[in-house]
Amino acid sequence: MEPFGLIERPVRRRKKENIMANQHVSKERFLRGLGKVALAVLAVPFLQGGCGSGGGAGVTHIWFESNRDGDYEIYRMDADGSNVTQLTANSVFDRVPAVSPGGSKIAFSREVLPSGASPSGGPHLEDGPYSPDGGDAEIFIMNADSTNVTQLTSNAVFDGQPSFSPNAQEIVWNRSSEIWKMDADGSNPTQLTSGFSDHDPSYSPDGSKIVFARSGDIYVMDADGNNVTQLTNTGNNDDPSWSPSGTKIVFERFIGNDEIWTMNSSDGSNQTQITSNGDDNDDPVYTPDGKMIVWDRNASGDSNDIWIMRADGSNPMNLTNDASNGDERPAVRGSP
Repeated sequence: MEPFGLIERPVRRRKKENIMANQHVSKERFLRGLGKVALAVLAVPFLQGGCGSGGGAGVTHIWFESNRDGDYEIYRMDADGSNVTQLTANSVFDRVPAVSPGGSKIAFSREVLPSGASPSGGPHLEDGPYSPDGGDAEIFIMNADSTNVTQLTSNAVFDGQPSFSPNAQEIVWNRSSEIWKMDADGSNPTQLTSGFSDHDPSYSPDGSKIVFARSGDIYVMDADGNNVTQLTNTGNNDDPSWSPSGTKIVFERFIGNDEIWTMNSSDGSNQTQITSNGDDNDDPVYTPDGKMIVWDRNASGDSNDIWIMRADGSNPMNLTNDASNGDERPAVRGSP
């Protein structure tokens, strides 16, 4: 473990560094692992018959992170990308919102600065915890309307990438490249993994398993940390998330750029590429009915938009469509 500020952890690719760290050097961005896109989708039938304009409803609101005000904050918008509402507003970075299964709570990561320090606005590692301001990342929780903001973790290391359990009673998260879980009020923190570079955990729909990324591959383990099983072995995979049925895992794979893939959750079989556009496609999550996947795509240079497509990769549609902003990190209600 290196001194704080240069803590030993994979530099999170934006979008390539976790899994090809020895072959790629990404730009530094602030506490990326706090965040990337965070989009939380409330369940209603979305896009009946596909992702075209004039389709049905399907998702009522989407929560996500964006730097559209100059630093990363948590936002909410309607499912068609309209009525964008800023939920957090401060001089530090708020990232990776995770929505509770009932939709009433949002967990997220926030940069916490030492007393008297001011944000520099300088570069930060995408996955934290390094900050030129001397701060670190902590887990916070708030009501869905942004009231009652409460800090859950407090220490001098990186705490980020929270995800609720299906019963909303627990949160699993990344603490300095190890997987931990705690009660949703911050009590009973328990370490699940140790000695590896682990990140992006999330519970299976039945709460019995946790999927996560480790040094470029996807793993699953029991919710108590036992029975760790490797699902991929190519060393270029990241950002796993469960399907609502628990039978599939969607993830990203770097093949010169990041593309979205799916596989069977039981044994990693049937690995199937579902995007092929030459852009960086990241942070995929299923909608609650399992028929759609939401993700962020860098199709406009150095900014990301939120997109949605059918679960087989067809009919992609841009929801935010703003080249000047970084709108990122999808997380469906009831999933990471």
